[in-house]
Amino acid sequence: MYRQPNDLSNDSTGGTWSSTNTGIATIGSSTGLVTGVAPGVDTISYMTISGGISTLTITVNVAPSAITGNLSIARATIPFE
Repeated sequence: MYRQPNDLSNDSTGGTWSSTNTGIATIGSSTGLVTGVAPGVDTISYMTISGGISTLTITVNVAPSAITGNLSIARATIPFE
């Protein structure tokens, strides 16, 4: 996820991204790429080089379980009318 802060649009580039809880999510400090670590809520922040800051609260959910077992696909013919 890369989110450009709306209220900092007139500021200089080169700021820093951060996470308040790296046990929930980590973020590339220069890229803004978020990686979920564990389920929970975290706050992601972007601080410009001049000190402006924008924050976003995110929720990290549990990944769904993989589909396992024997799978089969029924073959069907569908006429076009």
